Amino acid sequence: MPIYRFAIHHDGAETKMLGTMGLRDDADAFDFAKRIIQDMPDKDRMQGDGRSVGIADGKRAVGHVPCNAEFDG
Repeated sequence: MPIYRFAIHHDGAETKMLGTMGLRDDADAFDFAKRIIQDMPDKDRMQGDGRSVGIADGKRAVGHVPCNAEFDG
């Protein structure tokens, strides 16, 4: 099981490490990042400010989910 690392990024630079979690695959890691964002207070999701939740598996960058993204459900 891969151990994914989650961090807040601002304009591409890491600003805050959120933690790590063992998840089944990249799709689960993206779903978890979306839940992190949904749980953020609105003031922390500031629309259009260049912030995202970055996802990595070891040294491999998996991707980013914008903090101002809209999600269904």
